[in-house]
Amino acid sequence: MVVTILKARKKTMQLELCDIFGKKFFKDTPVPTASAFYQNRNKMDSQLFKAILQQMNYDFYNSFKQEVKLYKNLRLLAIDSSVLTLPNTKVLKDKFGSTKNHNKESLAA
Repeated sequence: MVVTILKARKKTMQLELCDIFGKKFFKDTPVPTASAFYQNRNKMDSQLFKAILQQMNYDFYNSFKQEVKLYKNLRLLAIDSSVLTLPNTKVLKDKFGSTKNHNKESLAA
């Protein structure tokens, strides 16, 4: 469940669940509904995700100490709202996947 939440979805939750439960590990397990998934997600302790993030940060910054550059002894992070429209090609769809709705299929990059 945690991996499903952390994974960047390219499909609807129901399709993601069908993909997961179609794997060999869950072959004989019925596919839960998206509603059941969301209801159980709400029961999870948010501290779990905080602990995962802290561990990931610790591992990353301890593994790459020499490569991490600091600004005035602080990590500097920046985010902008740039958007890059990529061509809707088969090569990119194979690499990044695609999403579908009733009308069309779009690149999910």
